[in-house]
Amino acid sequence: MEIFKKAETVRLRSYHDKYLLADDDEDSVNQDRDGRCMNARWKVEILEEANVIRLKSCFGKYLTASNMPLYLGMTGKKVTQTLPRRLDSSTEWEPVREGVQVRLKTRYGQYLRANGGLPPWRNSVTHDVPHRSTTQDWVLWDIDILEIRKKKPPQPILPPPPPPPEVLMATIDDHAEHNSPKEFSLKSPRFSKTEVEDRVSSPGKADGRLIYYRVGDEDGNVDEGAKEELFCFKGLGLEELKQKLEEETGLSDVSICSKNPLNGKLYPLRLHLPPNNSKMHVVLIPSSSKEPKTVTEKREDLFTINLRDLKYLRKRRMYGFEALTFNIHGGYLEAIVRGHRAGLLTTADYNNLCQCENLDDIKMHLSATKYGSYLQNEPSPLHTTTIVEKCTLKLVDDYKHMLCQATEPMSTFLEYIRYGHMIDNVVLIVTGTLHERDVQELIEKCHPLGMFDSIATLAVAQNMRELYRLVLVDTPLAPYFSECLTSEDLDDMNIEIMRNTLYKAYLEDFYKFCQKLGGATAEIMSDLLAFEADRRAVNITINSIGTELTREDRKKLYSNFGLLYPYGHEELAICEDIDQVRGVMEKYPPYQAIFSKMSYGESQMLDKAFYEEEVRRLCLAFEQQFHYAVFFAYMRLREQEIRNLMWISECVAQNQKSRIHDSVVYMF
Repeated sequence: MEIFKKAETVRLRSYHDKYLLADDDEDSVNQDRDGRCMNARWKVEILEEANVIRLKSCFGKYLTASNMPLYLGMTGKKVTQTLPRRLDSSTEWEPVREGVQVRLKTRYGQYLRANGGLPPWRNSVTHDVPHRSTTQDWVLWDIDILEIRKKKPPQPILPPPPPPPEVLMATIDDHAEHNSPKEFSLKSPRFSKTEVEDRVSSPGKADGRLIYYRVGDEDGNVDEGAKEELFCFKGLGLEELKQKLEEETGLSDVSICSKNPLNGKLYPLRLHLPPNNSKMHVVLIPSSSKEPKTVTEKREDLFTINLRDLKYLRKRRMYGFEALTFNIHGGYLEAIVRGHRAGLLTTADYNNLCQCENLDDIKMHLSATKYGSYLQNEPSPLHTTTIVEKCTLKLVDDYKHMLCQATEPMSTFLEYIRYGHMIDNVVLIVTGTLHERDVQELIEKCHPLGMFDSIATLAVAQNMRELYRLVLVDTPLAPYFSECLTSEDLDDMNIEIMRNTLYKAYLEDFYKFCQKLGGATAEIMSDLLAFEADRRAVNITINSIGTELTREDRKKLYSNFGLLYPYGHEELAICEDIDQVRGVMEKYPPYQAIFSKMSYGESQMLDKAFYEEEVRRLCLAFEQQFHYAVFFAYMRLREQEIRNLMWISECVAQNQKSRIHDSVVYMF
């Protein structure tokens, strides 16, 4: 009850991380993730004598526990907005403290519950008593205070009753004798310090996040042993955060920086704060002292680059000039891809998908996501391939939209992303032809991002030279075939060697291109591509154990960069079993955690462990701005999401739900 006594207006956030909203029909209520709208604001009315509250929506109606069931034959009564002529107990809610959360209990012992699961229950709100342990937390609500309740002014002290007329006249005469000429003063009422602060304080902002900060020196050096200070920030913008930090530290004209968790370097925050009120760890860099400037010097600063900041950027190997010019050509697309990233499935979505009984249930759940428009016209019964194809179509549409809007060098960067799919398609067609599969059937299984005009003619090639001369010479893959040009016939072993040789050349070329771009793109992409090169080196080693490949043959397939290059490659090339591979990889701290999850002698869970580490690194790419790596990260995250959906769909279709969690990689 204490939290509501301080609040004038609140937001209620449910266990599902959704906000209680008053529907626009002014009758019903629901849940939604967007808590910034007026519909999420509830005015608090306190009934002190009964220890209960009323919540009034933006439409001036009260949150009401009705007696009507939400759905016939099912538990849970409907919660509505009403404005009865006479307020009764149905509009009263008793707050019950539960740690940092509260339950809202009706006068009849039921609780306000935010429902989850599949439609039609999802996003609905009822009042009920939860009987199952899985739904007990659905009645817990986080309270966000949007406006603080103003303290009531003290009751004025009534003046004493006026004296009788004769006494009053005597007093006036006496006063005139001793105080001539007349003196009088006008004094403003006095307030205590607390009352003054209450009068000038503005209402709290809608959002709040924890800010951890430390202060560095002018060179960007930070004492790692220093304790991080902490405060709660309720603003929305970077400029507000800067002002708040200056108030907290007493410094002026500071730069707010974020540390890259991969390389430990500092990068300035320029645009906006991370979404979802996530906590932030920042470092404050104070500016050097300056002499006061004349008016002319201040005017010149409006047309010149701040050389001190530019020197600092160069010294810390930050963004350089791209931080100043990136948004001219890349700002719109970076905003687009960050919006796409917000549409990726969350852990709650995966938990709901894992409860589906058939593919139609999966379709129903996905209808509320970005995939809804792609699946809505698909008839029943559904097939797993249909779900995967439609989800892949969403990925392709996003990619094509970004590619059409991109200019150089971003367009070339986006083209590099699809080269890996082109290699997979070439190998698929050649392998299928070797096993006498129908070419048209194989083309239908190719990834849409890896298609090119002459792909259907791949079936005519008998060896590497013919494959290059007749088909691939006019494709972007042509430069990568220089190491594959042999006259040997295409068989399963040679095709696999061709795949890995092409991937090696592709990754090295992509790596060099990113290095030429420089800045944050080079740093982040170097880490992501190095991880991909190391993963392929491990897979090549494990898959070639017990084959005819020699030590030198293995080394030729390893990429010439990455954390394992060159000494790790030397050791992997001589490994003869999975435990020897494990011994090599445990020497490298980033990969030690991956192999520690496996027992000796097994490698079944290695792919999932690598995928989980890749997802972690891809998510970190979104923590910085002004770089192209977010496009690569989004495409890879969306592809991982499609792999998750394919696995879940297969398990549901084959009635193997107990195995669903074996291969699902959670992202958020």
